[in-house]
Amino acid sequence: MKTTFWDRCGRTVLPAYFFLMIAYLVVPLLIVFPLAFSDTTYLVFPPKGFTWRWFAEIFQSSAWLEAFYRSLLLGFFTAILATSLGTLAAMAIVRLPTKTGHVVGMAFLVPQIVPAVIIALGAFLFLNSISLLGTFPGLLIMHVMMALPLVVVTMTAALRQLGQGHVLAARVLGATPLKAFIYVTLPTIAPSLAISIVFAFLISFDELVVTLFISGSNPTVPVRIWADVRQELTPIVPAAVTLLTAMVAAIAVPMEIYRHRAAKQVAIEPPS
Repeated sequence: MKTTFWDRCGRTVLPAYFFLMIAYLVVPLLIVFPLAFSDTTYLVFPPKGFTWRWFAEIFQSSAWLEAFYRSLLLGFFTAILATSLGTLAAMAIVRLPTKTGHVVGMAFLVPQIVPAVIIALGAFLFLNSISLLGTFPGLLIMHVMMALPLVVVTMTAALRQLGQGHVLAARVLGATPLKAFIYVTLPTIAPSLAISIVFAFLISFDELVVTLFISGSNPTVPVRIWADVRQELTPIVPAAVTLLTAMVAAIAVPMEIYRHRAAKQVAIEPPS
């Protein structure tokens, strides 16, 4: 086959674009991580000396530990609620007529389309009007809303890929709707459910702008980092960022391995 000019450009430009994007994502981390081990009380690059002091200060600080605990608790409940509600919404969307389903699906993407600062201002006014501003339930409501779009998109795609044939076959054979969901639908969409849970948790754990407006005296880890950056910038901030990145990697890497193995198993499974 004769190669065209665009084929040759693609072989050259795409690898260059790939390595440029990798550098864009990785270089900031390569600068921040060493700063967490700096022996100085201020940020300087390259760092001077080596110490674990800043990690020890995080684990000895009640304020940092409370922020981590609050973020973990908030992420856990956000993952459970957002995945449950998003899956139910996706099940309803795939049963709607195609055009109506697309419109309803787009409605769930609003939190990702509207600028975060506008959502934050609206959340501030709404939660203040119902006396939930600065409370854990108020934070949970907004974090679930921010995580819902990804869950709905992921689960809608999974359910559309599954189709209705298997469920209808189970119903014809006598299964109730609940049994058909548990024994037919749930095992098939389990990888997508797991991905939704993990990413809903990470969205909640990483959320800053909306949380900054509504957290009040209950800061999460990103809000705590933001406050320290503005008030007293020491290597404790890179140390917190390093812990945060390590935690995300510890969750995301096994999840990606599981997703890859599940996709491979589905690909090689012979048709029944």
